[in-house]
Amino acid sequence: MDCRECKELLDELGINNKTDFKKWAVKNHPDKGGDEEMFKTVSACVDEYYGTDPKCLAMELKEEKEIKKEEEKVGRKDKKSKKSKKSKKTRKPCPEGKVRNRETGRCRSKKSSRKSSRKSKKTSRKPCPEGKVRDNKTKRCRSKRSKGRKGKTPCKEGKVRSKVSGRCVNKKSKKSMKEKVYKTECKEGQVRSKKGHCKNIKSKKSRKCPEGKVRSKVSGRCRSKKSKKSMKEKVYKTECKEGQVRSKKGHCKNIKSKKSRKCPEGKVRSKVSGRCRSKKSKKEKVYKTECKEGQVRSKKGHCKNIKSRKSRKPCPEGKIRDKNTKRCRSKRSKKSKKSSKKEE
Repeated sequence: MDCRECKELLDELGINNKTDFKKWAVKNHPDKGGDEEMFKTVSACVDEYYGTDPKCLAMELKEEKEIKKEEEKVGRKDKKSKKSKKSKKTRKPCPEGKVRNRETGRCRSKKSSRKSSRKSKKTSRKPCPEGKVRDNKTKRCRSKRSKGRKGKTPCKEGKVRSKVSGRCVNKKSKKSMKEKVYKTECKEGQVRSKKGHCKNIKSKKSRKCPEGKVRSKVSGRCRSKKSKKSMKEKVYKTECKEGQVRSKKGHCKNIKSKKSRKCPEGKVRSKVSGRCRSKKSKKEKVYKTECKEGQVRSKKGHCKNIKSRKSRKPCPEGKIRDKNTKRCRSKRSKKSKKSSKKEE
């Protein structure tokens, strides 16, 4: 049955909920002498309206929403048309020299274009008096400024404008420093500095050391010369023994020669300590215990099992050796792998 037919049938029987249907079913059940076909049709209609998936009820709700939207649209149009009619009728024409504003709907004075308004403002301003000019920023009349430094008047003769204060200051020439007269005169070998003090003349030729001395690079003083020959010519109280040599500091040291550094037979010189030690041969070394069959002596002297693939026993039938664990495991067919993946 359609949703409309079901709705009409339920309205005739007075069923609006599941509780109403239960009351009706108690009276008209087929076990109590009711009609089977009628009972089935009513139960189907109830499921469509008030069951777990009420299809007919959802359809009705959609139709109701669409009807409401259409009504709202019609109502808005009617309101706009009424307002427009009222506004046109109620609005009076603006007086002369005024125009209605589109945004606010009020009457305002006519505004000429911006350019024309600016021109009118400029023309309305009074001209500045003689000796004055209109400022571009403030639009006020100000006195004319000369084109000198910072718009100020030029300085008088013999004066210069200061960079710091911007005032006119007396000129300072370098010649005036030399022509300046001091109370005292400098001595011989002295010169007048910029600040007016007397300083000694520094010349490289005058800085010569006396004979047998040299100027130090660190302190700049004259010191006695130190020659390497004087070290050898120096006389010591004691003489060095045979196979010894005098060091730079004057001590006696043994002569180190590569030929003399030979170890006796059966010994080798250690690279770490530089001493002679007995040779260590791993093959000749004797151990207390002997290794068992299938074992080998390691570098540290321990007995280890021989690892060979041949020594491993073959796996029994139906099993294969695993590459990772090296143990015998059951064979896995391709079909079983696919089935296991599907199950996961």
